Amino acid sequence: MTSEICVMNRMSVVLAADSASTISYYDNGKLQQRYFKGANKVFQLSNAHPVGLMIYGNAEIMGVPWELVIKAFRKHLDNSSFDSVEGYAKAFQQFLNDSQQFFPKESRDESFKNSIKIETAICCNDFNNRAADDAEFDEGHQLATLEELLANLEFKNGLDQEFLERLLHEWPNDILEELKNDENGHFHQHFADRTDAQLRKIIELAITLKAKKLHESPTGLVFAGFGDSSVYPEMYVAKNTGFLERELIMADIEKELISHGMDSYISGFAQSSMADTFIIGFDEQAFGTIQGVQRQALPDVLDPFVTKLGGSIERTERGAVLKDGEGNVLFDEQSFSDVTTEALRPVGNKILGESRQNHGEPLERVISMLPVEEMAELAETMVDLQSLKEKVTRPSETVGGPVDVAIITKNEGLIWKKRKHFFDISLNQRYLQRLHTKD
Repeated sequence: MTSEICVMNRMSVVLAADSASTISYYDNGKLQQRYFKGANKVFQLSNAHPVGLMIYGNAEIMGVPWELVIKAFRKHLDNSSFDSVEGYAKAFQQFLNDSQQFFPKESRDESFKNSIKIETAICCNDFNNRAADDAEFDEGHQLATLEELLANLEFKNGLDQEFLERLLHEWPNDILEELKNDENGHFHQHFADRTDAQLRKIIELAITLKAKKLHESPTGLVFAGFGDSSVYPEMYVAKNTGFLERELIMADIEKELISHGMDSYISGFAQSSMADTFIIGFDEQAFGTIQGVQRQALPDVLDPFVTKLGGSIERTERGAVLKDGEGNVLFDEQSFSDVTTEALRPVGNKILGESRQNHGEPLERVISMLPVEEMAELAETMVDLQSLKEKVTRPSETVGGPVDVAIITKNEGLIWKKRKHFFDISLNQRYLQRLHTKD
């Protein structure tokens, strides 16, 4: 994990990030993760133009460090530019899609097949366990139910039914054959006595799920700076980026543009509880706790009023029911829960609105007037606070290490206010000479 901040006003963008990174991989069908604290997450995307890129989430894509890919794109970009920050993001996506050097077709295919094999093994193992616990478990019925659910699931990553149909036409047979011919036997233990038709159905459902949902270990990309036509800073965020089969998917897009009507912006990415608390007064977890307490307490709050009207509210193991004076159930547990959700929604919106008015709007007004150096100090402090919180509350310390801070302005481009190095600059004068030679 990581903690990152983007702050913008009409003069500049500030990007700040910690140095913790997550490496994800599969070992015997199980997702494993390792954490390190020396990663670079803020990058100058162009040597000639004022635009930067900040990454969060997974530090690699198909086993290739993002840092290598980003620096290769910077060299590929050379002096080219675009009218908007979104233009740089689209060019970056196209570069990765076209790159056979970093992502050969064979590697993309192998990565996709392995992910489907793992999903298939997980599904079969789950069915095996359920069948062992329940003699009446009907796998065929369960598959039919899953098929119906997936058919109604919307695409969440910009793909479409035509793309899915191509995957279902090209891949199930090959994947099935590889599973059957697995010499190591890692997957056979999960398949029990299923027929080829049963396994193929599970493979097809795994492919459908992959094509419709977002990635399990995605990378978030935050592009920020100025395009050629930009008067004020812009930000383009793809919160969910990764390869699906041979396509690089950039999904869950968010765009923010400073304009005459919007003079400041501040947001945290990945681990952002301290930033959220600073910006709106509480974080997502605290807000969820508030909502949970409200839902739990509502039957007790309503009970005196309902009793006065001759009815009653009774708690059950599944929730609460509302009865009239004759004991007839007016609202069962599900109906009571649904009504509670609808009734409390305006309350939640009111809390968010009041908090934003009392915390967020004053902060945004101040940010709109901050000099660039004070914006940088604000961003760095918020990352430091998140790092401190993680250090004292989590054994893995998924946020930490030195904080890198970059400032981007229209005329000066990307300027480093703080930047770590894995070497001592004073001992590497030839490195500085090489940089000057390139300039």
